[in-house]
Amino acid sequence: MAQGFDRQENLSESKTQISDRTILDNLGGENISSDLLLFDGNSNFKSKLVNSEYYLSTEVFPFSGGFSAGERYFIQDLGTDRDWTSVAEGGVISTHAPSGRPDSFIAAAGVSQSVLDNGSGGTARQMVVRQDFQTGTDTQGGFFRSVGINKVGFTNGTLLSIDGGNAYDYLVIGHDSENLFRLVSTSAAYPYDVDDVIDPSTLGDVDNLTLTRSDTITVENLEFMNAERLVTNDEVGTDSPESAGSATTESEGEADTVGDGSFLSSYETFSQIGYINNLASQIKFKKSRIPRTYEDNFFDENVRIGGAIHIDNSQGLSIGYPRDLSTSLVIGVEYEITTRGNATTGFLNTVSGESRTSWSAGDIFTAAATDIGGVSTTRVKETTPPGLFIYNSATDSEIRAFSGSEQPWEELDTTASNAALDNFNIGSGSLRTVTEKIDIRRMPFYINPASNNAPIFIKAQSGANQTTTPTDGSLTEAGYTHKIGVTVNGVQYYLLTEKQ
Repeated sequence: MAQGFDRQENLSESKTQISDRTILDNLGGENISSDLLLFDGNSNFKSKLVNSEYYLSTEVFPFSGGFSAGERYFIQDLGTDRDWTSVAEGGVISTHAPSGRPDSFIAAAGVSQSVLDNGSGGTARQMVVRQDFQTGTDTQGGFFRSVGINKVGFTNGTLLSIDGGNAYDYLVIGHDSENLFRLVSTSAAYPYDVDDVIDPSTLGDVDNLTLTRSDTITVENLEFMNAERLVTNDEVGTDSPESAGSATTESEGEADTVGDGSFLSSYETFSQIGYINNLASQIKFKKSRIPRTYEDNFFDENVRIGGAIHIDNSQGLSIGYPRDLSTSLVIGVEYEITTRGNATTGFLNTVSGESRTSWSAGDIFTAAATDIGGVSTTRVKETTPPGLFIYNSATDSEIRAFSGSEQPWEELDTTASNAALDNFNIGSGSLRTVTEKIDIRRMPFYINPASNNAPIFIKAQSGANQTTTPTDGSLTEAGYTHKIGVTVNGVQYYLLTEKQ
């Protein structure tokens, strides 16, 4: 009986795989053969996100059970004495052109049981659609989003291939710690901008595209597993995992630890996985509560913001009130017409770059030119000025926080006067509400306009002080006896009234 094995023989004494493992465990220590199996075919390990219209099902269908009529299958095992042409539509078995796979057929209907019972063995796999990821574009460029069970996005810094692993020409950036990620070319220079982000449609048919990551284990990976962990929280105690890297004895004697002073080596594999998963969930939660200036943020829990936050209005957009078209617009910014005014259709087509036959209040356009053309009575407002907004998920709308994005009053010019209002002396200098949001404090306040037009409030006019009820709006400020407090979008106003 052999008493041992010679290291210099390099397993030449072994004739079977079981013997190989026994020799390795004897020479290198118990279960070292299992560790070495991690590197068996190491360079061929790959992870993939696959989109394919021609994917083969994981389920194997036996010939004896029949096949679903009209579905495409690929023969995996011919079996013995199986008549495959009888189960194929038109008796045709050929190479599937799009995928290049041989022994393809479309299952025929009405196959007799005697055909299925004749012979033995034989299996086929069905062609199905597989979708591991979706694609799209937003303000930050093209993106990929993993979908399906147990599918997650590739992390930042991962090199990907679209040709099965021959060349890894793409780098993952913008990973959201869960499903969404973006790609840039490995030749792009850091820092990356939106023009560097790859549009998924430029990579080919995204419905038949595979993103491949190499899972080869390198020396760098092994060194990283045993890296010394620095303490990042000086308030934690020595019993905390965050301080384990600096402690030398706190884990000694515990069942699941080694106690060598290094955090990663002081925990067994499953303890490490649990700890990492816990940290990952905390990171995801905290990230959802941190405002990021480069993207829109939505919070579904209370958020307390400390310190100074600066919202930059780099384009100088008008915030809170409409603007006349006598001032130049900002190209690429979206505007809404609040007052139709006297701008011609041709002029509005010029500034918008569109070809409409008419324009009305409420119409929205994106400025394509800054030409002001001397127009003064048509008024517009920016629809997306910078600011902090409150999102209403029920209505899918946003309202500017604190003050709102609209000016609730506007002052009429002389062109607003018309015959219907002449009796009230409404003309230049009158105030008119342009918003429905009015918060009345101190006492109830009701407005019942005679028509669908916005209510009109008359400012005091110059002239003699009147003590009787005015009918022409000419009462001076001194003639009013009371004032009603009105809060509009957080701003205090007062309506002057006269005691009857």
